Amino acid sequence: MKKFGFTTLLLGLVVVLMSSSVSKAVLLSDLIDNNGMIVNGDKKFTNFTWQGAAGHTIPASMLDVQPHTDLHGHLGIRISGGMFDLPGGGPTDLLVGFDVEVTDPGQWINDIHLLSNGSLNGGSGLFQITEQVLNPAWMQPVQLSVIDQDLPTGGITSLADGKDLPSPVKKLRVTKDIFLFATGSTSVVLSQIDQTFSQIPEPASMGLAVAGVLGMLAARRRS
Repeated sequence: MKKFGFTTLLLGLVVVLMSSSVSKAVLLSDLIDNNGMIVNGDKKFTNFTWQGAAGHTIPASMLDVQPHTDLHGHLGIRISGGMFDLPGGGPTDLLVGFDVEVTDPGQWINDIHLLSNGSLNGGSGLFQITEQVLNPAWMQPVQLSVIDQDLPTGGITSLADGKDLPSPVKKLRVTKDIFLFATGSTSVVLSQIDQTFSQIPEPASMGLAVAGVLGMLAARRRS
């Protein structure tokens, strides 16, 4: 009993240590410089990129990336950090990209979700993330967008977006243009961007499951 208890305790400690290492935030600059990887369940995130646009930008060394699970259980990543734009001097703009791949052979990614907490901080201006999702199997990229705008041309707020993919895939390339522009007397701020994915069983497995159900129904009718 003592041996079993010690073994159980040891295994529990290993699980805790593994869980803490998986959930740890990593600097985006480290992921880029070291060709790093974030793993969340059966999702693998690689090939991180960053590009600062002309004018004010946020360096990759000020952004963290970590595994994230939303309220619906969808797995993904969270990009966080002090992203902001101050009045005067033009907008803040940066481009961030990554690949995501589902490693479970029986699952395919079939939709994507984007959520942010960008805010005009009580002033006027524009915050927007424009995102393209690419896969060679599609004719056109999937586009997502979140926005908080209060300009003379009008106001709009939509901080969440989601899209079904043209077809289920194993791997995607995601690129996002993060744009902040303070036109009033206060800052435009953003501290986190959540990217999550839904998935479905592999099409052949779905076909077998449907065939099995139909077979059971046919057998029940015959009986």
